[in-house]
Amino acid sequence: MAAEGNVADHKDPNSSKFTVRRARARRDWKKTSKEQKSEVLASLLSSTQLPHGLARYGQELQKEWATGNEHGEISEKLRTYKGSGTMMTYQGPWSCIEHAAASDKLQGVSYDELGKYQKQLLTQELCGMMRESKQCQSLWSRFQEHVNGVRQKYALKRSSCAMELNMETTVQTGVPHIHFHWMFDCLGQTVKITNNRLSFESVLPYKSTESARARGRSCKKAFDQGHYYLMVPKVSGVFRLATHQANKEYPVSAEWVTSLWQQDKITAEVAMAQYIETKRHVQKYLENLQYQERAYKNLELQRQKDLVTAQLAQKLLKPKIIPAVQQHFLPQFQSAQFRRKFLILDGPSRMGKTLYASQLHGPKCTLEVNCANTLEPDLRTYDPTVHKTILFDEGSSQMVLRHKKLFQGPHCDVAMASSNTNCYSYNVWVYGCYLVITSNRWKTEVEQLPRCDSDWLEANSVYVYVSEPLY
Repeated sequence: MAAEGNVADHKDPNSSKFTVRRARARRDWKKTSKEQKSEVLASLLSSTQLPHGLARYGQELQKEWATGNEHGEISEKLRTYKGSGTMMTYQGPWSCIEHAAASDKLQGVSYDELGKYQKQLLTQELCGMMRESKQCQSLWSRFQEHVNGVRQKYALKRSSCAMELNMETTVQTGVPHIHFHWMFDCLGQTVKITNNRLSFESVLPYKSTESARARGRSCKKAFDQGHYYLMVPKVSGVFRLATHQANKEYPVSAEWVTSLWQQDKITAEVAMAQYIETKRHVQKYLENLQYQERAYKNLELQRQKDLVTAQLAQKLLKPKIIPAVQQHFLPQFQSAQFRRKFLILDGPSRMGKTLYASQLHGPKCTLEVNCANTLEPDLRTYDPTVHKTILFDEGSSQMVLRHKKLFQGPHCDVAMASSNTNCYSYNVWVYGCYLVITSNRWKTEVEQLPRCDSDWLEANSVYVYVSEPLY
């Protein structure tokens, strides 16, 4: 023991310093971006100081980095593997699939402009075409032979493999591209697989970025997650095969399902089925999924509405000037008043009355309410901090007479949906808001009213008859 202590006492201090510098350099290299790594490699190759063998290896590495893997990330190909399990990704010249129908389907597709559900439908349709492709079927058969050969050679305990559609490259090139994933493990033993065994049709694999990292006792769970990643019915999945079944021969964590669903790798329907299979906190996860799907669909619908509004805005012409609006309606909002008149745009259909009213403050600041055949306008979505105009489309004189206080635009709250119990009543504050009614029968209706009602409407409104297009 004393001798060992003497050896430690006389250890070379320079060796310790080198170890620290090497560890620091490795940490800095991991933080370096893809572009910076490529620049460093290019700079080294441009110099004449590298030995011939090392320079040749650097050139091969540069080609690999330029190609990247299925995620566009820098990942060195595995020339040998030593360990107890990992996931590998194969892609090569055979990844390009000749399929006329699929290529035609991709023509003119602006993938980034598609919504989530449209992307999923397109990807699933292309994957269906790949399953029927003789070229894909032949590739899949040969890849299984390759996997089975390695499994038998090294007595690998568990194995899962899958063919998937690389949608990013497929959309960029307009031609379907596939890649293979292979996950294996053999806990309790270490295997060393040489490059001639790893190679599939002269192509070495990448260590997949989807492979979970773990050590010690966590390895089993990480390997399970890797197998599950290949076995779950993903949107981009073409073929899949495994030696062990999820939820029966190894447990599945609901968080794995959530992770795949968050990345849109699986559909909501698949996620729902997978949550049920896990049998843990099923109600909580299903409620979260259903709530998110409803919220996302509303968000997607709003995006489509905004897109249509923006497209239509480009077609808008400058509206005509209506003297009565400029002289009698708009000026009353320039100062504080206890009550104001509302605006009536009456006349034949297709004159642009509704469009004109919505442009007084713009579509985003206008609440359009469909008042056809109703005496109770629904203003529950009215927000005084957002809406500056309320457009009562097809509003009737009887509706106005029933809500006189509302259409005076008072400075106090106005109760709506009143009844004997008031169980559904609510208040709105419309002070300073443009109240506009568009109609094509207002004049006819007013003529049939009692004199007192018609006089009140005349005294509290600015009436405009539109006999020609306003745009």
